[in-house]
Amino acid sequence: MPEPATLVPLSHPVSLEALAYRIYEEEANRQATGWMHEEDKGEAIASLVGLWHRRAAKGWTTYAIQRDGRTVGLAGFGPVTDPDDPPGLGVYLLERGQGIGSWAACELVERARKAGAKRMETVAHAGNMASHRMLEKAGFRRGGPCEAAWAVASGEPWVVWVLDLP
Repeated sequence: MPEPATLVPLSHPVSLEALAYRIYEEEANRQATGWMHEEDKGEAIASLVGLWHRRAAKGWTTYAIQRDGRTVGLAGFGPVTDPDDPPGLGVYLLERGQGIGSWAACELVERARKAGAKRMETVAHAGNMASHRMLEKAGFRRGGPCEAAWAVASGEPWVVWVLDLP
């Protein structure tokens, strides 16, 4: 069976802003990323772009998810540097329900494993059932509520997901 998409290393941030705008435009994507309430669009886009820029600055490996020559998402993991600080995982998609997210998550888990990761952790909004299914398919198990300062300050319910790698 052919792969549903391709992971292309993101070497420059030019397309990041455009992708963030496209993600924000879709109501289902806003809900999935925790933007449940009406917010300032510019602030929300800046928040998403800022998140991925901060991830890159921390050493994340970031990819554009491409399908048929079009960018349909953004994904990444990392960094894999400290056994006591497991790498994170992030997947944002414009096209849902086609298995692309699950494929990307599994592909990133394997790449993180090859890079030396022994454990991975990520966070998903408690109401984002599509992300929960994607993480379960990639082998993650549901942990407890996220107690990070940003999650508490958001007032939204966020859940930590954990994967121990062999």
